[in-house]
Amino acid sequence: MSKALVQIAFPIPPDDGGGMESLWAVPLDEPFEFRLANTPLWVPAIGNDDVVSARVSEGRLLFDRVVRRGGHSTYRVALRPDAPAARVRELMDRIEQTNSSVEGTSPRFFAVDVPPQSDIYSLFEVLQEGLDDGAWWFDEMHVGHKLRDSD
Repeated sequence: MSKALVQIAFPIPPDDGGGMESLWAVPLDEPFEFRLANTPLWVPAIGNDDVVSARVSEGRLLFDRVVRRGGHSTYRVALRPDAPAARVRELMDRIEQTNSSVEGTSPRFFAVDVPPQSDIYSLFEVLQEGLDDGAWWFDEMHVGHKLRDSD
């Protein structure tokens, strides 16, 4: 029997407007430990599939700390208002080809989840190309991948 998803509130940094972002999570067997089940858009240093602990405050679960990393990386992308639709679609198709997924509040502002088995360098290349073309800007929110040495 699967456990029902719960929401955990994470603080949003003041530079991004403050407040809270709620993320879905699966309760684990350890009390107050949860595996994240979606991708943050505003919260840095957190990735999909991370195991976190939370505490109850005023009737809701509040993020406490990361217990174990899930190995996912997260990027935040915002389309420019004048971004050519055909170019954006091409770039989005290339994001999907890296086995990464897109999740967000709108088609113009979204998070990209890069699972551990995906090639983060290929994904970054697509994101950088979109930035260079003027299609979008992006932020690197969390890198959970093991990176190559830059010798």
